[in-house]
Amino acid sequence: MKFEDIVNKYPELSQYVSRIPSDLKTAFTLRSYPAGCVIHQKDDALDTIGILLNGTLKVINEFDTGNAYMIEYNHPIDFIGDVTVLAEKCCTSVTIEAVSKCTVIHFSRSDFESWLVQDPELLRILARNVACKLYNSSYRHGTELFYKSPRLLLEFIKSYAEGATPDSEGVYRITETRQQLSEQLGMIQKTLDRTVNRLKEDGLIYLNKGKICFTEKQLSKIRNQIY
Repeated sequence: MKFEDIVNKYPELSQYVSRIPSDLKTAFTLRSYPAGCVIHQKDDALDTIGILLNGTLKVINEFDTGNAYMIEYNHPIDFIGDVTVLAEKCCTSVTIEAVSKCTVIHFSRSDFESWLVQDPELLRILARNVACKLYNSSYRHGTELFYKSPRLLLEFIKSYAEGATPDSEGVYRITETRQQLSEQLGMIQKTLDRTVNRLKEDGLIYLNKGKICFTEKQLSKIRNQIY
């Protein structure tokens, strides 16, 4: 697919690439990632910079203990590797995994850094995006220490729905295991299990083969309960 065809297919991309050097319009790789695919792993050398065109990504910080902390979900248009480039580090600080099927356009790191030098507006956009993520992270930091477990899970469900697409019957299904959820939410699994059962009893979710599911109607109730 030609670069112009990609911009036509994903028009939101145009504001980011209006000043892209002409030679980069033929120096890219377009890739599709299935749900669950790791796009890059923490501590890997960053050789390419990606731009998320569609789908949802989750950003995870993994630790030597085997535990993982879910930092955020990212939606189009978003950059993959921007923090590492701006920090002038060689390796990534987080793991990025596809939540749903994703399409990403990749440029080599050297090409992307050259583009930044020639395009101060893109540099400003990147800095703003990173600052917004830091702002949101700082704003939420400590939530797991002060919110009770039902509120934490409801906040997670609401955030999950913002980046997910319901099935043909209008049902959302959270694919993470209970262990993964407990690590992301910062609560022990027994507490999570009790919280899931409580939300189920309250009619806010239901379970299908052990996975948390909810409808648009239940999501509306969840949003009302949070606010």
